[in-house]
Amino acid sequence: MTVSIKTSLFFYLLISFSGFTQNIKDDSLRLNTLFSSAIGNIELLDSLEYDELKTILNTKDHYILEDTYWYNLSKARFLSGQIELAFKAANKGLQLNETAGTPYRSAKFFNLKASVYSFKKENEKAIQHFKRALSLVEKNNDLHTAALIRNNIANLFITLSDYKSAYNYSSASYEQLLAEKDTIHLPGVTGVFAITALKLNKLKKGKELAEKSLYLSKKYSSPIGLIVSHHSMGEILTVEKDYVNAIIYFKESLKLSEIYQQSHFIMLNKVGLQHTTLAYKQYAESIEYGEEALKETLQLKNENTLYAIHKNLGYAFDGLGNKGKAFYHLSLAHDYYIESAGIENQKAINNILIKYDTEKKEKELALSQLVNIESQNKLSRRAQWITILGVIIAFLLISYFFYNRLQKHRLLQLKKDQESKRMIAAISAEENERERISNELHNGMASVIAGIKIKLEDYFKNEHHTFLEPVIQQLKGLHDETRRISHNLMPLDLDHQNWIERIQQYCRENSSPSFNLVFINNLKTMLLLNPSVSIILYRSVQELIHNAQKHSEGTVCYVQISQLNKELILSVEDEGLGFRKEVGEDTQGLKSIRKYLEKIGAELEIESKLGKGSLLSIHLKVISNKQV
Repeated sequence: MTVSIKTSLFFYLLISFSGFTQNIKDDSLRLNTLFSSAIGNIELLDSLEYDELKTILNTKDHYILEDTYWYNLSKARFLSGQIELAFKAANKGLQLNETAGTPYRSAKFFNLKASVYSFKKENEKAIQHFKRALSLVEKNNDLHTAALIRNNIANLFITLSDYKSAYNYSSASYEQLLAEKDTIHLPGVTGVFAITALKLNKLKKGKELAEKSLYLSKKYSSPIGLIVSHHSMGEILTVEKDYVNAIIYFKESLKLSEIYQQSHFIMLNKVGLQHTTLAYKQYAESIEYGEEALKETLQLKNENTLYAIHKNLGYAFDGLGNKGKAFYHLSLAHDYYIESAGIENQKAINNILIKYDTEKKEKELALSQLVNIESQNKLSRRAQWITILGVIIAFLLISYFFYNRLQKHRLLQLKKDQESKRMIAAISAEENERERISNELHNGMASVIAGIKIKLEDYFKNEHHTFLEPVIQQLKGLHDETRRISHNLMPLDLDHQNWIERIQQYCRENSSPSFNLVFINNLKTMLLLNPSVSIILYRSVQELIHNAQKHSEGTVCYVQISQLNKELILSVEDEGLGFRKEVGEDTQGLKSIRKYLEKIGAELEIESKLGKGSLLSIHLKVISNKQV
C-alpha cells in the first residue's frame, strides 16, 4: 500500500514527547525535518532508513538519536501507508528502550503500534497498546500526553460504537487540556467530546461543546478542529431535524476534509449528507452522497457504516420509484445488521470467558500474595522512613539554596540603590554649585561690567572720544557672554519643561549667524527619563556644543535626538576642522564627559577626521519606549 494515510479511523494523534532529545536538539530536529519531508516518498524513505541509521550508530552516545530515528521512521512509514514497515520500526524502538531500561520513552512506540492495530481492525490489541502507552506516561506524571492518548482511546471506542467508554475517555482528555489552556489539540478534542455526548443523547451538552469547539477552532486556526466541530454541529442539527443547516455544516466539514485530505471525515460527512438530504427528500443528491460514501467506506475498510449507507440508499431509491435497487440495498443492509449483531454476541461471550479465566487466575495468585504481604509491608515501612528522611534533607537543602540566592539578590539591590542615591546626591550638589556660580556671575561680574559700560557710554556721549567706541562694544560683548554663561549654568526646571524641550531651547538661545545650531528630534513619542538622567544628558550635550563652538571653527552644528531599537542616541555634529580621534579622546574635556556619562551607564562615541568635521554621539540603553 503506497497511499499516504492522513487519518486512521477517526483522528488519532501521533504523539512526540518533548523530553526525549533535550541534549541533542539540533540533530533530533534534523531527523524530524528529514522524515517529515519524506512522507509519501518511498524511495527517499528507503534511502534515509539506511543512511541515517549508519550515521547514528557511528556517533558517540547515540541512544537518544536512535530513539528519535526509529520513532520518526515508524511515523513516516505509517503516514505513507507502509503499515507493516511502520510496525517493524516501532518494535525496533521498543527493543531499544527495553535494553536501555527507559520505559517512559517506549510510550510513543506503543501509541504508534496502537494506531497500526486500529488501522488493521485489530481493535482489542489497539486498545491494549493505547492503555500501555497511557500507563507509562501517567507513571511519569506527563498529564498532557496522557490527555492526548485518552483522546486516541476515545476515538477508537467511537468506531466500536462503545459511546459510554468514548465519552469517559474524551471527557478526561478535554478537562486536562482545558485546564492547561492548550491551543493546539483542545479544539479538535472538544469536537470529539461533543460527538460522544450526542451519541449518549446528551444533546444540550453536545451542542454547547460543538459550539465551543467551533469557536476555539476559529480562534486558534485549527484545521482538524474546524473539521470536527462542523461535523459535530451537523450531527446535532440532524438530531434536532434542522436539516437545512445540518447540510450547510456537513458541506463545510466535507470541503475542509478534502482540502486537508482527512479521508475518514470525507466518508463521515458524505454519510451525514446522505442522511440529511434523504430526510429533506432530495433523493437524487442522497443517492450521489451515499454511493460516494460507500466507495470511501470500502477503501477505508470501515464496515461500521455499511448498514446505515445501504439502508439510506434503499430508502432513496424507493423515493425515486426504483424498487429493484431499493430492495437490493435494503437486503444488504439487513445482512450487515445480522452480521453486526452476531459479532456483538460473540464479543459478549468472549468477555464472559475472559472474565471467568481472569477470576480463576486471581484466586490462584491470592494465596501466594498473602505470604509476601508481611515482608513487603516491612520493606515498605523502611522505604517510607528513608523517603521521608530524604525529602526532609532535600527540603532543607533547597530552602538554604533559595535563602542564599535571595540574600545575594537583596545585597545586589541594596548596592544598586546606594549607588543611585550617591549619584542623585552628587548631581544635586553639582546643580546647587552651578546655581551659586550663576548667581555670582549674574549679580556680581555682570552687574559690574554693566556699570562700567554705562559710565563709558555717558562719557563717550559728552566728550565724543571715538577711541572709546571699540572698548564699549567689547564690554557689551563681555556682558552678553557673562549673562549667557550665567543662564546656561542655571539648574534645569524639569517641572515645567521636559528635557528635550530644554535642549531645543538651549540650541535656540545659543545659535548665532556665525555658529548656527540646528536641532532635530526624530523621536516619535516623548521618552520619559529619570530627572538625574535628564540632567546628565543635558549637561553633556551642552558641553559638546560648547566644545564645537569653541574649537571647530565651523559655521553649522547639528544636534540630533533619535532612538534605534532600545538605544537612545544624542549626537552633536559639526562641519569644522575636525581632529585626530586618538588626540581628541585624550583631552580633559572629553574625559570628563565620559566619566559623567558613566554614572547613568551611557557611552560616548567619537568620529572625526581632519578637515571633515566631527560627530560625537551619546548612547544610552532604555528599558522601554516610554521610560528608562
